[in-house]
Amino acid sequence: MKRPIRGSILLLLAVQAAWWATPGVLHAATDPSLASSARAAIGDQIREQAGIPGAEVFVGDVRLSEPAGLRGPFAVVRVAADGAVRSGRGIPVSVFVRDAGGETREVRGSVDVSVRAPVVVSARAVPAGAIVSRQDVTVRMREYTPGSDGVLHAVEEALGKRARWQLTGGVPLRKEYVEDPAALRRGDAVTIVAESGPVRITGKGISMQAAGVGDTVLVKNLASGKETAGRLLDGRVVRID
Repeated sequence: MKRPIRGSILLLLAVQAAWWATPGVLHAATDPSLASSARAAIGDQIREQAGIPGAEVFVGDVRLSEPAGLRGPFAVVRVAADGAVRSGRGIPVSVFVRDAGGETREVRGSVDVSVRAPVVVSARAVPAGAIVSRQDVTVRMREYTPGSDGVLHAVEEALGKRARWQLTGGVPLRKEYVEDPAALRRGDAVTIVAESGPVRITGKGISMQAAGVGDTVLVKNLASGKETAGRLLDGRVVRID
């Protein structure tokens, strides 16, 4: 039983040695300064591209091809990672390096990256229509993907907003889950105001559609049963022009 195991180990070592000896690939062992500089530059570029305060970027293996004619030591001028901010293995990158002779060349390759970002989640059940307080939300680090752009990343984005529907505990909050408390929903009670010179008439009504402050909204006068359009003001007042 020992010979097959020993043979497998020797074969693995031979394959690994051949891989490291393959020309045209920059490994950390071949040029650690270039790999380290590229790793730091890639992390900074992806972090800036994400544009999320508190985002964490972990850069793993950097695999770069080595164009002929470059002479070390190398200096990284800039990097260009794959257009989408994401975590994954083998993300394409282009690293522009300057060699000892002052020549700048593009070095292409791939990199393993893990991107985590702060995500606002509900700390407990929040009833529909409730105003979100600090006790209702918390922040957790989650894997970042391009499809999570609508997720809230700071609690300040949720505090003081109104839950549009019931939220269960542990749910990542998206922008459409909350709204300005001054916003109007269909069926909300409103005060209808009509002014003409010194004459001011007020009445009760209900909104026939959702609207934000400053928007034109259709309302129904409860006294006359007629529908009319007006502009929504603060305090759920609709002014008829």
